Amino acid sequence: MKKQESGLGLRAVARPICAKLGTMGASISIFALGGAPHAALAQEAQTAPTAQAAPQSAAAATGEGELQEIVVTATRRTENIQTVPISVQAFTKAQMDAQGIQNIDDIAEFSPSIQFSRGNGGFGSSLGNTISIRGMGTNAGPATTGIYIDDTPVQVGATIASGSFTNDAFPNLFDIQRVEVLNGPQGTLFGSGSEGGAIRFIMTPPDMTTPSLYVRTQAADTTFGAPSYEAGVAGGAPIVDDVLGFRASVYSIHTGGYIDHVNYYTGADENQNNNYTDAVSGRFALGWQPADGLMITPSVYFQMQRANGANSFYLRSDGVTGEFTPFVGPSFMLPVVPQPYGNVAQGDYVNLAQLNQPAEQHMTLPALKVDWTLPRDMEFISDTSFYDRQQSGITDFGVLESGTWGGSVFPENPNDQFPGADSQGDEFFVQQLRLQSTNANSRLHWVAGAFFSHDVTTDSRNVYDPYLPTLLAEGPYGCGSFCYAAIFGDPQFPGGVPLADGIYSFENTTNLTEKQKAVFGQADLQIVGGLTATVGLRYAKFNTNWVNWEGGPINGTLWPGPGGVPESGTAVASVVTPKYMLSYKTDHTLTYASATKGFRNGGVNAALDNPACGTALGQLGLKSAPPTFNPDSVWSYELGEKFTTLNDRLVIDAAVYQYDWSNMIYDQALSTCTLSFTTNLGKSQGRGFELQVQYRPIDPLVLSLNAGYNYLKATQTLSAGNGQIEVDNGDPVPGTGSVVITGSAQYNLVLAERPSYFRVDYLYNGPPAFSNNPLDSSYVNPLFAFRVPGYSQANVRLGMIFGSWDISLFSNNLLNSQPLFKSREGATFYDIPTSIVTATTITPRTSGVTAIYNF
Repeated sequence: MKKQESGLGLRAVARPICAKLGTMGASISIFALGGAPHAALAQEAQTAPTAQAAPQSAAAATGEGELQEIVVTATRRTENIQTVPISVQAFTKAQMDAQGIQNIDDIAEFSPSIQFSRGNGGFGSSLGNTISIRGMGTNAGPATTGIYIDDTPVQVGATIASGSFTNDAFPNLFDIQRVEVLNGPQGTLFGSGSEGGAIRFIMTPPDMTTPSLYVRTQAADTTFGAPSYEAGVAGGAPIVDDVLGFRASVYSIHTGGYIDHVNYYTGADENQNNNYTDAVSGRFALGWQPADGLMITPSVYFQMQRANGANSFYLRSDGVTGEFTPFVGPSFMLPVVPQPYGNVAQGDYVNLAQLNQPAEQHMTLPALKVDWTLPRDMEFISDTSFYDRQQSGITDFGVLESGTWGGSVFPENPNDQFPGADSQGDEFFVQQLRLQSTNANSRLHWVAGAFFSHDVTTDSRNVYDPYLPTLLAEGPYGCGSFCYAAIFGDPQFPGGVPLADGIYSFENTTNLTEKQKAVFGQADLQIVGGLTATVGLRYAKFNTNWVNWEGGPINGTLWPGPGGVPESGTAVASVVTPKYMLSYKTDHTLTYASATKGFRNGGVNAALDNPACGTALGQLGLKSAPPTFNPDSVWSYELGEKFTTLNDRLVIDAAVYQYDWSNMIYDQALSTCTLSFTTNLGKSQGRGFELQVQYRPIDPLVLSLNAGYNYLKATQTLSAGNGQIEVDNGDPVPGTGSVVITGSAQYNLVLAERPSYFRVDYLYNGPPAFSNNPLDSSYVNPLFAFRVPGYSQANVRLGMIFGSWDISLFSNNLLNSQPLFKSREGATFYDIPTSIVTATTITPRTSGVTAIYNF
């Protein structure tokens, strides 16, 4: 049942603009633009009504032919990106508009150092994306990548292994001044969670001197999917010049879906294009300068996101055709449709879950920043914030429950349904104080600070499962009414552990409270000429308290916890993270070598009370799960070079690195039960490189290239004990080892007496490494294994300037690439014991029109 394209296609949105171009004439001339992305044209083009009166371009303002300068605050100081001695990639607002970047997914696509996990892995909604940098990502523990909204860290700590369903949230990319991707450990200046790197979302500050207005609206259509649309407005103005000003924004986006939710039993479409999402966000910031050198900025950011359904689709076990034969049930069931449910080759994506799986997320972030310029070339900065985020959703466990206990793909009776209610709440209070030098001409630059955070995370999952006894009685076990007691028996409860509250097979709520105190400092001393030595140090102390309520036969306990008492635990850790670096700078080059330590905090494990887990624990030489797991750490060694040449028309940044990762935090699955625990397994070593090139061979043309490669291998067998191996010594850690290349070309010209531009962006993401060693837990016989493929994607955009308006046509994923991604390398199913095969893909070809207004 091949779906048809909806009416809002590229032809529909292109026709009015093409007609307008046709009335303007066919003459073409070229004007110079200094490499600025197309959004910057809107302001420049106002002085260029004709080709004969060319605009004052960015090139003319910075020197003919120069590339646009990018300023970052990656070292807590405002600096040109070419003078920052770390590997950093920055996306300005103009660049994000030019590339059509709207969310963290797009940032990950165009950042070769970022590894990105799409969607939900077969269960639940599509709000659970995770990222890592330079291959430093594992299946357990806190995040390895620091996520910052301005100076507020918002990455989430891990609760417990089997019950931790937490994930990170990311802001919508509207009226964001820039996004900075800091590669490599940032433990000195940014602390825990920045083990592999950090991503910073820098908000647009209040307008204190000049009014401004920014409007963006877009309409698009996805091939074999549904339309998408967005609208946003942002602006600011001084209320009292140089004393009081504001910045405000509001933004709404609807992203159309392309996966149908189909009834497994009847073949009927429950909802076409079901995986659509909606989001609304807004921000208000007030700038107050009561005295010279003192700026006080209160702000509040809010965001609401809703994912309507799962972002995964079902395949046949061959993983190719996407066809799936419907279930033929007992005679009392409704007639079924004897035809395939979907065909990936024809863009027909199908999700067969019994229930829809929506999720909703609300985020609020009030913050107060005080920036005070002091005598003796010093600056004092205080950042205070409170991050509040709530998320809830539904996960359908019908496939898991029936596949585990019922012996079939789905329950035979469609009325037997197994929804899991998921929720997550985060409340983070953060206070950071910094004192730093401001004299740019001094030989010594320094920063010193203190950090305090009080983070509370609560997550829960309750799996509604009143039909479990029936599944066991009628399933392949064939033990009738004795089946439940036999499987879920316990000496304290001869009849078996009962369903929690009479209806839940799994019930879990975890509350995690983490307090962090840290002091840090960094000094850069110019020794002689352009040679500078950098030394940094951070000391952090963590106190983690954890309370866990669990119940139901899967957990092996009564609710709430053994004997009606919740479990609790405490972990205390302190970490020192130094940084050492030498850099040498000339007028056009910067060379640096660094050794940096990064870390992430440890945590607490829940007791594994299910008797079925005892056998697997015994196989590991354990009687119980370890009560805590320790922090892990990484030492990274990097050599980098940045230089400009050809009169600043060519810019090249390159870095090579090696890191040694010790005491790795890992999730240890147990073969005899569905639970797991978190532990520290061993050591690994990563190597890779990053390359960024910008080149302007002629004034109207700007070319760029970003490339990266990382490879992570075990240097000590990753094993919890007794020969059960996760990754054998010398083998690659699954999911790493891929080459990523992104390239773009933008050509600026005049069409029909209008400033115009044409842009192409291209992405290639190579296949990740996989294990050929049968000893590794990720190994699957190559005859049956699904290998994550390499893939490519091309985006194009054609735009024209009309006064302050920038109108462009675009097509993302122009060639309609449809790679199939799975939950883990080598998997033949999504980590669930059934014959169901699920996958995700990138969004099919999406074409439309964008209108941007800049004043």
